[in-house]
Amino acid sequence: MTLNKEDLEHLVIGSSFFSCGGGGTREEGFEILKDIDSAELVDLDKLGEKRFIASPYACGSLDSDTENPGPVFKELKATIELQEYVGTKFAGLFPTELGGYNTAVVFTVAHKLGIPVVDGDGAGRSVPEIHHSIPSILGFKSFPCSIVFPDGDVIIVKEAKNDEKIESIVRQLVSNFGNLGVCDHPMRIKNAKKALVKGSLTKSLKLGSLIVKKDLEAILRETDSKIVGEGIIKKVKKTSSDGFTEGETHIGNHVVYFKNENMILNDDKENWKFPDLIILLDQDTLLPVENPPEEGKSVYILVSKADPRWYERVWTV
Repeated sequence: MTLNKEDLEHLVIGSSFFSCGGGGTREEGFEILKDIDSAELVDLDKLGEKRFIASPYACGSLDSDTENPGPVFKELKATIELQEYVGTKFAGLFPTELGGYNTAVVFTVAHKLGIPVVDGDGAGRSVPEIHHSIPSILGFKSFPCSIVFPDGDVIIVKEAKNDEKIESIVRQLVSNFGNLGVCDHPMRIKNAKKALVKGSLTKSLKLGSLIVKKDLEAILRETDSKIVGEGIIKKVKKTSSDGFTEGETHIGNHVVYFKNENMILNDDKENWKFPDLIILLDQDTLLPVENPPEEGKSVYILVSKADPRWYERVWTV
């Protein structure tokens, strides 16, 4: 399936809905895609089962001012370094998550390498930590992985105790050196068919077109979401620590706690928490609100269920 420029823009917008406020900004996504006229999106079933795919992305704090030396420099280098370490050319790439930047970056890296993007991702949403992924839940480890620093230095992690250890390593590096480029989860297609959220990119593409049309009813129907509140963002508290941007968004009697992504939603009667999707939509544009949000903005508060596999574990956030 060949995507044109409008498709890519819609896909970035739709992906940002599932990002729950994280996943990088749409503006960053549009910027790195501006010179790409078309891109290839491929179904997993079209690729040979023994071939490998992997996932490049940016990892860091929403507040980091560390700049990429060039468009997707760190993520591209991380992909090339991991490919060389694994010893095989990747048949395609997949997003680790859905988000304005971290979905777009995969298309840009794939375009530079002349390979397609797989129609699926590792989470069906954006997530704050590396082990927050369906491949990890199912036992498909993130390592070996490559980590690229802003100055181009490279670390290859051959193996680790678990993905939580990889997350700890990466966050310590982010805290000390700024946002990083990572490529991880090299896996055979036959395993990716079990582990990825298949069809999530075509779903994001369709959703993006509905958001552009400002069709709220269709957005709710397409995402199986419901509006649980609305109002003006009265107060936003935020702080950066341990490689994350954390804080609270206050909307009427609702409080949203975010750790890059919106993780917990409380009011005086109910609460929702990760892996539930908690999304704020700008009431004027219906565009998903990115963290940290602006005070004074009028928003709808939506909630939706994640991929059923997320609920097979109890998560601490």
